[in-house]
Amino acid sequence: MMIMRTLATALSTLLVMACCGFDLMAAESAPPKIYVPQWKKGDTWTVECDMPDALVAKRPPWLDNRKPNSSRHPRWVFTVDKLADMGRFRLISVQVRRDDPKARSSADLVFSGRLDAAGLLASLFLYKAVYRYPAGVEVNSIRKDYNRQSNGPFPVINDETDAPTDFPCLNVVDSPADASGDGIWKEYQATDLVDKDLRSRSVRQTTIFATAKMQFGEQIKVPVDRSLNQDVYMKLLHASGNYTVRLVFNPAYPWPVYGEGPKGRYWLVK
Repeated sequence: MMIMRTLATALSTLLVMACCGFDLMAAESAPPKIYVPQWKKGDTWTVECDMPDALVAKRPPWLDNRKPNSSRHPRWVFTVDKLADMGRFRLISVQVRRDDPKARSSADLVFSGRLDAAGLLASLFLYKAVYRYPAGVEVNSIRKDYNRQSNGPFPVINDETDAPTDFPCLNVVDSPADASGDGIWKEYQATDLVDKDLRSRSVRQTTIFATAKMQFGEQIKVPVDRSLNQDVYMKLLHASGNYTVRLVFNPAYPWPVYGEGPKGRYWLVK
């Protein structure tokens, strides 16, 4: 009789949970995971930026009866042009160009990542970069060796140019072991060369899962199945506190589907 009562109670509980819309599979859902994009030669994607006018960002237009200029919406095209495997690591060359042929800004990026036993990327980070930007009639360039600055993988906040190349340090081993927590954070140390002087700095990378709860849906322009709840939100905070970058990744796409920082916002559009 006791066994029958227990079974009846369990069945009743399950029926109530089902009627209330409770996901019976939620308790057995897979733990959240950091996805590493598997880029191939020839892959390409386009990012659109919203670069606010300085007047809008720093001084309200109603002061001095001035009107703000409209925001710029440049588009940047990313193209994977070369891959090379070196032992357990893969180097990936990515060209970043404006879709406007008259624009003189560009970037050449080199990413690196560790390969797993199946030959797939288990990690990915920005290794080196060359940024080019117009300065009058000239075009200046800035070379960055991020690996040398940190002696290892490091999340990058691009505070050099307007190119939307902020990128975290992706690593599947940083995925939580279970689904009990909302996210994780990690501190990375590096050095910067400032006025011929090496200065230490750090970037805190915070990773939060289940970002359908975080109201980023209206900011994403590419089709994403929000019901799957697979987005990964990453926040990069510079030690100085002057730079904070927020990125949203989705495993269906090769680049953050949304990002925002001091320079403006940007979206993956195709």
